[in-house]
Amino acid sequence: IAALSPAASLHSQATPQAAATPARLEVSSSSEQAKALFRESLFESQNSGGAVRIRRAIDSAVTVDPQFALARVFQALNGPGTAEARSQAISDLLVGMGSAPVPELLLAVYWREAAAGRAPATAPLLKALADLVPGDAEVVWLFTNSQVQGKTAQEQLSIRRDFAQRFPVFAAAHNALAYLLAPIDREAALAAVREYVRLAPNHPNPHDSYADILLLLRQPADALPHVQRLIELDPELPQGPMKLGVIRLTMGDIATARADFARGQERFAAVDATKREFMYWTAASYAYTGDGKSAVRELTNILNTSLTPAQAAAVHDRLAVVEAYLGDRKAVGAHLAAAGAGSPPAAHFALKAIVASRIGDLEQARSATTQLASMLPAVNTFSRTLNALIALQAKDMATAERELASAPPNDLFSKAVRADLLQRKGQKAEAAALRHEIMSSSVKVDGNPPVDFFKLAARMHVDKL
Repeated sequence: IAALSPAASLHSQATPQAAATPARLEVSSSSEQAKALFRESLFESQNSGGAVRIRRAIDSAVTVDPQFALARVFQALNGPGTAEARSQAISDLLVGMGSAPVPELLLAVYWREAAAGRAPATAPLLKALADLVPGDAEVVWLFTNSQVQGKTAQEQLSIRRDFAQRFPVFAAAHNALAYLLAPIDREAALAAVREYVRLAPNHPNPHDSYADILLLLRQPADALPHVQRLIELDPELPQGPMKLGVIRLTMGDIATARADFARGQERFAAVDATKREFMYWTAASYAYTGDGKSAVRELTNILNTSLTPAQAAAVHDRLAVVEAYLGDRKAVGAHLAAAGAGSPPAAHFALKAIVASRIGDLEQARSATTQLASMLPAVNTFSRTLNALIALQAKDMATAERELASAPPNDLFSKAVRADLLQRKGQKAEAAALRHEIMSSSVKVDGNPPVDFFKLAARMHVDKL
């Protein structure tokens, strides 16, 4: 069976099934090649192709047809520069689109708002666009993405399933389903990601996702060939080499993992953000082995690079976590103060609560948890996990148990607190089983390459149980 290219896969998912298929977005270009390249750029965007792959496709579309206004808008959306500059570039292009069809105008306006960081407020605009072209999977997908924001995992799953039923050969839908299903239905998650690979076998992201799902299911050895395939398909994507190291780290091959991270750091040294993530993974590899001194050294190396204030604050937060669990608890306060300057994000207060609880400052831990709860939507229940952690430190077992009953059931740090509670209650076999699950889990962000320091904290928390 011939393998599908991304463009061919996109063509298969977008071709009307019958004459009665509802309206699709008919873009204004005289070139069929430009139209196909435009759709390919959308495919890359939907499937985490990365900036280089998206720009390659959309730049080609504009080269083939320089008068293709909507393609130029998407090119501006994905171009370099500040959010303000991208938004202004799209505004300038809109001036010349006065005679464009309404669906194209609505999509261009949406992209302008997205470029400016105002996408969450545009759901009504996307709804109008989706109503105008209800048979266009790419457009309906954009609207669906706006609908899952702020929803519970179960609500998101229902929305994604409805979309997949309407557009069964839209590859990205099966990707989203796989991640939502992984915590609750192993076989359904694997079936979804296999369908994703079947629909786009020659695109790197389905293989990347397959490896991710296997990592989430604690099957790192099975994930290895999929990452190798990802690297074969596109060796320029940094997530391939990074995930290769993550898999080896999860399998306990620490030395090889560090070598992978070192090679990745050298290879992608020109891209600051990517280089920094490889450095974070090197630091995490030392935390894996309980070597707090070396982990702190590696994090300090990051702190000594060129960082924005927000990036530096994130390093200080992570230094506080490692110091609290594996290093000098007296150093924690200075790191938290540096991380909390300005207007820190919600993640700072969550990490601050963990760290403060760990060093016995329960008043500060409670204050940070209160701040976190005020910043996050009601669907987020991680503050209940933090309440349970604080209660455990205060030896209030009843409160800890009550709070954990409402904590996120699949969150790794919540499981660590649950294991701690079981250990303290004398349920050592149950605690040991949960500890084993945590210690064999990846500490990678679900669906993305970076280190998840909440998961790393979970691992450090149960390491000595």
